[in-house]
Amino acid sequence: MFRISSLFLLVTLSLIGCINGHAPLHGFSEQRLARITEGMQRHIDAGTVAGVVTLVQRHGEILHGDVLGHQDREAGTPMQADTIFRIYSMSKPITSVAVLMLLEEGKLRLTEPVDRLLPELADPVVLLRADGPLEETRLASGPITIRDLLIHTSGLAYEFTSTGPLSEGLRERGLLGSSSRLSPDEWIGRLGEVPLMRDPGTRWHYSLSTDALGVLVERASGMPFAEFLERRVFQPLGMRDTSFWVPEEKITRLAVNYSRDPETGELVIFDHPSDTRYSVPPIFASGGGGLVSTAGDYIRFAAMLTNGGEFDGVRILSRKTVELMTTNALWPEERTMGAFGSRFFLAGQGFGLGVSVVEDLGAGASLGSIGQNGWGGAAGTWYWSDPKEGLSAVVMIQLMGNGAAALVSQDFQTLVYQALVD
Repeated sequence: MFRISSLFLLVTLSLIGCINGHAPLHGFSEQRLARITEGMQRHIDAGTVAGVVTLVQRHGEILHGDVLGHQDREAGTPMQADTIFRIYSMSKPITSVAVLMLLEEGKLRLTEPVDRLLPELADPVVLLRADGPLEETRLASGPITIRDLLIHTSGLAYEFTSTGPLSEGLRERGLLGSSSRLSPDEWIGRLGEVPLMRDPGTRWHYSLSTDALGVLVERASGMPFAEFLERRVFQPLGMRDTSFWVPEEKITRLAVNYSRDPETGELVIFDHPSDTRYSVPPIFASGGGGLVSTAGDYIRFAAMLTNGGEFDGVRILSRKTVELMTTNALWPEERTMGAFGSRFFLAGQGFGLGVSVVEDLGAGASLGSIGQNGWGGAAGTWYWSDPKEGLSAVVMIQLMGNGAAALVSQDFQTLVYQALVD
């Protein structure tokens, strides 16, 4: 099994611009940090995932990182520090930051209806029953606000977080988020044709809301959404490999994305760099799930949030805006209202403006901090930002649609916090 030591990773990351030299431990036990490597390697040895990249940063220094296993198991290509991953819904916090940048510039208000920037979503109607015919609707109790889109209380849904005619209607119209082949204007127009699942502002429901925000950013800023992120977020933060596509000169660095055979339980190829849709710029830049990135890039974004909106001398957001973003915006009742089509919410957590927020460590039964915030992606990638501890962490894997991926990130979080001794 291919494996790179933490020290090798630290040296490699210094070469690609993530850190400068070997860092002090900043309150971590070196012996306990080694348990992260051991824990991640166990998942690879068990055949859970093909490979893993992790990074842990505290007070501006990378303190631990691992590059383990393979980015292409079949070809025997080892994982690299700069391997590129499909981060899917880890795109959402980035899109949310873009919206908040425009808030700070006075180009929008969180409480305003989306009608001015997204007139296609004005005057919404709601299904009489969430699983009922699309023709059986009533007028919504109020408009969708920009805040509703940020916290997923818009009444919208994904095709996989809805059922019956609504799910079918979204799929038939090509409203599939990151795999959509519609132009932004056509996409938002078709979204406006579909009834809401619920009244805006009443329940949290994971949805296409963040994809709609990508269109909103494009219209409010006057530039294509992908260009806005590149110019205003990625370039300033030094996120050189984060994009909506992977150019030819980088395609060999894109990891294979795996799923699990339902009969044998073995890893099988879900998406391969040789025929991936990520090899060309998409028509629709999905703010909800379209980005690719590296661990080294994303740790910069996470550290920016941990540091109150600033990283390496570059300020993206004000401290007060980050505080608002990472404050729970949900009522207690909304946390039991179907996070992913079932009746649960992430235990002990609320939801802010595009990120989950830890509010009760006991209920979550996990090591961490009150105020810790973050989000993950469909292929098992995960990050969090912990302002209380000055800590940022990223774990990157590529495993679709399998609960075992969540165990990797859960174990990673436990192993990081058990190493904190100051």
